[in-house]
Amino acid sequence: YRYFRGMDELTLAIGDALMGQALEGWTPSGEWREDLRAVGLRIHAAYVAHPQAAVLTTSRVTGRANELAADETVLDVLRTAGFSLPDTVRIYHAFIDQTLAFAALDAASLALPSAALRADEDMWRSTYARLPRATHPRIAEAAPLLATRMVNSAYPTALDMLLTSAAAELEAV
Repeated sequence: YRYFRGMDELTLAIGDALMGQALEGWTPSGEWREDLRAVGLRIHAAYVAHPQAAVLTTSRVTGRANELAADETVLDVLRTAGFSLPDTVRIYHAFIDQTLAFAALDAASLALPSAALRADEDMWRSTYARLPRATHPRIAEAAPLLATRMVNSAYPTALDMLLTSAAAELEAV
């Protein structure tokens, strides 16, 4: 309590520090899609690198310098790309919520005790891989791919899907 008035203030400071770590050293390329992808991956990585902190902070709005800088960066990238203000805000909202939601989901998995994390990962190979085609044809068909994909974050795929959708909207204008 020497530096913070309480746990909530400390939590907000940690969230802001994670956002600062994410943007540290990043410079824009001038290509909006590449820039948003890089920022998203950096934010996700910064939070996932500190799973316990991520679980506490991803749902919070700090209103502090690093968070404001990240928000300004994303909004500027979108506006400079040519999105209208309403589209910029809509895409920003989807972008940041998706980024932080995946960070929270992935961090929560990493925060599990190692035995529980291994058990979850093994479930794709044990239970899913052994389901009979007669009762679960689609799972049986997909089981080898599920066992490989489901133990990794879907965030890069979801991010690319969001950016593809945004690019299609921009091209349609």
